[in-house]
Amino acid sequence: MERKFTPLSMKPSPSRRDTEKDALEFEFLEGCKKSGVLDIDGLKQAVDPNEIHIIGLLGSGSCGVVESAMVKSKLMAVKTMYKNDNKENLKRILRDVRIMSLCNSPFIVTSYGYFMFDSSVKICMQIMSACCEKLLRRIYHSKLEFFPEYVAGHIVYSAISALDYLKERHSIIHRDIKPSNILFDDSGNIKLCDFGISGFMTNSMAHSKSEGCPPYMAPERLTIETNSKYDVRSDVWSLGITIYQLVTGIYPFPLNDMEFTTLTIIANLNLPSPSLKGETTRSFSPLFIEFLDFCLRKDVRERPEYKQLMKHDFFLDYDPSRGDFYKLKTINGNPSHVAEWFNSVIARSSCEDELKPIPNTPCVN
Repeated sequence: MERKFTPLSMKPSPSRRDTEKDALEFEFLEGCKKSGVLDIDGLKQAVDPNEIHIIGLLGSGSCGVVESAMVKSKLMAVKTMYKNDNKENLKRILRDVRIMSLCNSPFIVTSYGYFMFDSSVKICMQIMSACCEKLLRRIYHSKLEFFPEYVAGHIVYSAISALDYLKERHSIIHRDIKPSNILFDDSGNIKLCDFGISGFMTNSMAHSKSEGCPPYMAPERLTIETNSKYDVRSDVWSLGITIYQLVTGIYPFPLNDMEFTTLTIIANLNLPSPSLKGETTRSFSPLFIEFLDFCLRKDVRERPEYKQLMKHDFFLDYDPSRGDFYKLKTINGNPSHVAEWFNSVIARSSCEDELKPIPNTPCVN
């Protein structure tokens, strides 16, 4: 008897289906139902994608592009991320959309809403003027003085306030604190952005090994024994490295073609942490030096969490409720107003410098 030929099915069996990806695709489809509804100045309104009028490119990276645009007579930043079949790509897009939609903090870039298409997602956001990485490049190549301590103080206050809000209100850890994710506007406001690799914590702990930018990762995230379970103190370290770099112009660890060497030095608890104590080219207050030393303790058990840092006198010195630090004043003949400092840097430097890397500094997107 002739045997009947049954062709192999190319559809995956239920046991072979990627249920996590299925759930992500379902979340994407559900998100499409709310696509195109923007909250502009307190008024929710349906917006046609054709009403997005692109003005110019603000920045680009591995995840997409950010452009300035006019939408309903409102100047915005529009972040476009491209969707593909990669599960991690879809995770990152949905995380960014979800967390931006959740957040309502003066220290986090405001989201007006989003558009979802088959192959891309656009998030409409509050427009900012420049990130710390671009400012640092302008300063370096124009031979200006690096970030003054009082500007670093305002960055510290804004960033920790944002991170504490994420943890306390939403159980979120950012996981990608670095100069390019801290933004300024012309008025001197400082805000966090980019939540594509943020994570939701369980019992105040995160559980992912690979998320983040390695040169800014805390030692415990670079060690096999501890890299799958960590908490917000890892972001405290990343902020400390960022602040050190902004005020000195130097990434505090040796960088070469072998990133592994750099990460090994960071992870080695027997090697010293960076400190401003030995800084000779500029003078810093004892409070600032002490605060940064706390942030950069290699042993996570000795490193403070946000609430402890928020009680430190250096942090409290920049709490606007304790004094009018945003009011224009002069110290030793130099403007101490954040907005004036920012606009002075922009005026005395070139936008072309934003594209030029700084030697021995991580180039990150």
